[in-house]
Amino acid sequence: MLYNPGIKCSAMEKDIEETIKSYDRNAERYSKTYNLAYIEKQLKFYVENFKGKRILDIGCGPGRDAAYFSEKGFEVVGIDLSEELLKIARKNSPNLEFYIQDMRNLGFEPDSFDGIWACSSFMHAPYKDARSTLRGFNRILKPDGLMFLCVLEGEGERMEKTPRFFEDNRFFAYYSEECIESLIDNADFRTISCEVEAKPRGNWINLFCRKR
Repeated sequence: MLYNPGIKCSAMEKDIEETIKSYDRNAERYSKTYNLAYIEKQLKFYVENFKGKRILDIGCGPGRDAAYFSEKGFEVVGIDLSEELLKIARKNSPNLEFYIQDMRNLGFEPDSFDGIWACSSFMHAPYKDARSTLRGFNRILKPDGLMFLCVLEGEGERMEKTPRFFEDNRFFAYYSEECIESLIDNADFRTISCEVEAKPRGNWINLFCRKR
């Protein structure tokens, strides 16, 4: 498997750059609210249905989920575009690999991973990049590889404040259940589970898919 830890999209939009800066500025505050119980149900379902060894945690943040998978005996690589969050992840899990990398332009060879975990990260990719990003996810997964994806239910894409965790704006792309499932299907995944879950931040669409 080859990767380029420094790879980034050559023309990153202003809103994405501001989102990265927001995560960097609020990294310590955000990491303290990063509660494992918030996503425990999905983590357990993933482990129960996972086949293989290697997992790519896309948008790994401070490394909460990567550490969970590592404790279960899996090999985990985490990527994010916030250097400050990655510093926390490396401190918390010095035995794991964490790199700066853009999910829209993954620097991994085909069939590099048995699974992808993209928790609350794909929603930061603009609509214009959604299809190609998912195809990139498919490319690096082995056949029948398992992917978890969760996005916020809604319409439109915009910069927003979420005062509970952040003092400044981040970019969000919202999806209907029908829309995200259609994108998944077009990227050559088959959905094995789709659930809409109500939480304080809004309704989350949780999808578990396999590469065809």
